[in-house]
Formats: sequence, structure tokens, C-alpha cells
Amino acid sequence: MNVRVVLDTHIFISSFFGGMRKRIIELWKSGQIILCLSDEILEEYLLVLSRFWFDWPDIEPVVNLFKEGKHILRVVPKEKIIMIRKDKEDNKFLECAVAGGAIYIISADQHLLRLKKYRDVQIISPLKSLKLLEKIN
Repeated sequence: MNVRVVLDTHIFISSFFGGMRKRIIELWKSGQIILCLSDEILEEYLLVLSRFWFDWPDIEPVVNLFKEGKHILRVVPKEKIIMIRKDKEDNKFLECAVAGGAIYIISADQHLLRLKKYRDVQIISPLKSLKLLEKIN
């Protein structure tokens, strides 16, 4: 079953350092989950990646994954959501999830996690996501 998810930037970036967050990325790469992605989220991913790796050859393989579009649902949010007021930048993850019909937002961000749910989208930690996704798949 292909479950649609949105990954916050912290989950995506920290996956490069291993652990359970890397397992989430492996589920995406293998097609067990579909990554919902907006241009705004992709820009943030790449901006934060550039802070860690300064040479284009280091970032290029990651950029190519996004260009190939495998197991990615590119979305253009049609609705502006303002649920998180303390860090308005986090709202882009809600907008993407709603536009893409995601079931989960996987996050380590306390602003998002405190919501627990927005409409039909559950906001869950990496640990909880692995427990749920590995049951489904």
C-alpha cells in the first residue's frame, strides 16, 4: 500500500546521519510510501542541505532523486493555512499534506506535533511513523 506522507525538513536532513529517520527515507526510496512535496518544501530541503554540504557534487545525487520524481507526488497547495502562529513557516507542511491527500506528516517539530491532527492528517513522530508504516507495508 502506498501511503502518502509529508516529511518535515528536520526528518529529511537528519536521515543522512542514519537511524530511524534514514529508515523512513528508505521506505520512500523503495516505494512503500509516497512523498508529497511542494516547491516551497523542496526549496527548504535544498537550502538546509547546502548548509551541510558546500560542494554541488555532494548535493547533486539528492537533487537527482527529486528530479526523477520516483515515489513523489508534487503538489501545488491551493489553500493558505495558518494553524501554527509561533512558527508560520511550519504551515507549509500542513498545506502540502492537505493538497496531496497525505495521511501523515512525520515531524520532530514541537509546533507540528502539538497539533496531533489537522483535518484528516495525523502529525506523528519518526518512531510512531515507523511503527505504523511497517504495519501497513
